[in-house]
Amino acid sequence: MVCFQDAGTWGAIEVPLVEMKLSDVIELVKKLDIPTERMSFIVEKMRSSNLSGLVLSACDLSEVQQALKLNLGDWTLFKLLIETLRSWEPISACLIETPHSLTSPPAAAATATTAAAAAALASSTSLSSSIQEHKRRLTSQNW
Repeated sequence: MVCFQDAGTWGAIEVPLVEMKLSDVIELVKKLDIPTERMSFIVEKMRSSNLSGLVLSACDLSEVQQALKLNLGDWTLFKLLIETLRSWEPISACLIETPHSLTSPPAAAATATTAAAAAALASSTSLSSSIQEHKRRLTSQNW
């Protein structure tokens, strides 16, 4: 994904945005490609505004923009992260066994797990394409 310095970050997200604590959101924001000298300001503003995952999943992002008062580049990365997280389903959620799969034969359970993993990968690829398209639109607006 585009906005993290570490490409493996998306695969490590274990809960949806709505369930993230303030500390979880801050850890993700710290992984954005934002210089460290500005990051401490952003983190402090997030803490003082109590921007937990539940808050960020429900609030109007223009209000968040006013509260954080970030420069355009930092705001764009932050906003893109939150918009993506609002629709993001952690891969681990797709791999959780259902009661039916617990009673299925092992081969059927393995097939179900493989299908769930394939669906999660397709979702991740689709999300990556969506972010790339969003980036292209933003870039074309600036020219």
